[in-house]
Amino acid sequence: MPDLVVVGPLGSDGLLSCLRPRACPERTLIDLTRMAHCEPLGLVAVAALADAAAAEGPVVLRAPVDPSVARYLARMRLGRVLDDAGVEHDLPVVREHPLDDVLVELRRFEGPRGAEEVAAMVHRAVEAVDPVAAAALHDGVVEAADNVPRHARRCHGYVAAQKRDQGRSLLFAVGDSGVGVLQTLRRWGALDAAQALEMAVREGVSETPEETGGTGLSSVVKHLSSLGGHLHLVSGDAALSVASGQRRSARGPVPFPGTLLQGLVRRAGDLPCRRPSGVEDSSAARP
Repeated sequence: MPDLVVVGPLGSDGLLSCLRPRACPERTLIDLTRMAHCEPLGLVAVAALADAAAAEGPVVLRAPVDPSVARYLARMRLGRVLDDAGVEHDLPVVREHPLDDVLVELRRFEGPRGAEEVAAMVHRAVEAVDPVAAAALHDGVVEAADNVPRHARRCHGYVAAQKRDQGRSLLFAVGDSGVGVLQTLRRWGALDAAQALEMAVREGVSETPEETGGTGLSSVVKHLSSLGGHLHLVSGDAALSVASGQRRSARGPVPFPGTLLQGLVRRAGDLPCRRPSGVEDSSAARP
């Protein structure tokens, strides 16, 4: 497993550049000391990487030196997830207040309905703007979670979500430490991770021919684009952002061991939104 060394933000831009060949053969290091803020995708990535690395040996996570960022990670329950995985860390313990209208804390899921809470949050945020898109995105999030045991060859994954910009936009993420999109789509002719991600957002592409009734990532992209958002994918050494027919790809020298998905809805419904206590909205997620 690679090390993860974060300088600045950890989100859809730059995740691959934070991965490093393991410096110490006896342990995996997740160094967040210089983290500036973290998107849901970053939380899911840390959880998935830590979980996979812990199955191979010791893992150490160093918390951000910025106390507001460290508190945010703790409020999103990263510490609890790391404790469950047996990962050594120095994240603080924070007092929690109900924030169901703002976020879905990082959590491990198992089973086809594991992302239901995130899917419901997406549906609520979009329903008043576009009921059809709300239903499609709900099903797309659930399907992404369902694909973890079926395609990623893992029995569990991780989800997280947060509203931002005073409730006008929403970020949601699903991820796992499974075999990756390339392994899943080799039978379709994918030769590398970048090509596999391009194929994954193409209508009608699935690992097995009989799977034709799902929502599919192409539908998720269409509806996110209609709401001013985009879809971001990371798998192996490749990343892909898709919005309104435009694609932006990136490669990294060290592969991520699994698959990450993050959706951005920019025109969410007019729902109340309270910030997590002690943490600025911009510290949680920025464009």
